[in-house]
Amino acid sequence: MAAATHTVAIAMRREGHHDGALHLLTTTAEGLGADSGGADAALIAAYGNLLCTAAYSSAQAGNAPAAAAFIDEAAAAAGRLGGTTVPGTVVPLSPATVASYKIGVYTALGDTGTVLRSAQTVRPAELPSTERYGRFCVDTARAWTHHGKPDRVVQALLSAERHAPEEVNRPSVRDLVSSLLYAPTATPAGLRDLATRVGATT
Repeated sequence: MAAATHTVAIAMRREGHHDGALHLLTTTAEGLGADSGGADAALIAAYGNLLCTAAYSSAQAGNAPAAAAFIDEAAAAAGRLGGTTVPGTVVPLSPATVASYKIGVYTALGDTGTVLRSAQTVRPAELPSTERYGRFCVDTARAWTHHGKPDRVVQALLSAERHAPEEVNRPSVRDLVSSLLYAPTATPAGLRDLATRVGATT
C-alpha cells in the first residue's frame, strides 16, 4: 500500500497536484500505525519513506515549514531503526538516506546554506544507491553555485559523473555546466572536458 501510494503521489506531484499528493502521502503514512511502540522495522521504513516524499512534495509546493516538519519526522523514524538500514517503499531507510532527501528538500526550497551544512553530515558510502549518491552530488553542486565556488561545483559534478553518469546527462545539469563555462571567471580544471561529455559546449 505504501509503495503504491508513493507511485501515485509522484505522478500527482508531477502534474502539479501537490496538495492532493501530500494528502495521500500523509493519510497513508498515518494509517500505517508506525508511530506505535510495537511497529516492526519494515513498517517504520515504509513510514519514513513516505515522509521523505511528503517533505519533498511540500518543498516543491514552496511550503518550507511542512517540508521541515516531515523531514525531521523521517529522521526520527530512521533513528528508531538503531542504525540499521531497512528496505523501504522506494529506497532503504537509514539516517544517510534521510540526509540525502533533506538536501533535495532544501535545494527545492532554495536554502543553499542548509544544503551545504547537511551535505557535511552525509557519508557517501552509506547512501543506498549510486543514483542517490549522484543526486546528492548534483544538489550539492547547485548549492555551491550560489556561494561563488565554481571549483567545488565542478568537483561535485565530476564525482556524480564517476558514480552515476545518468545524473549529469540531464538538461538542468547541462544548463548548469554551460553557465559555468561562459561565466566571466576563471575556468575550473576539468570543466571544459565535462562540458564536452555532457553536450554543453554548443
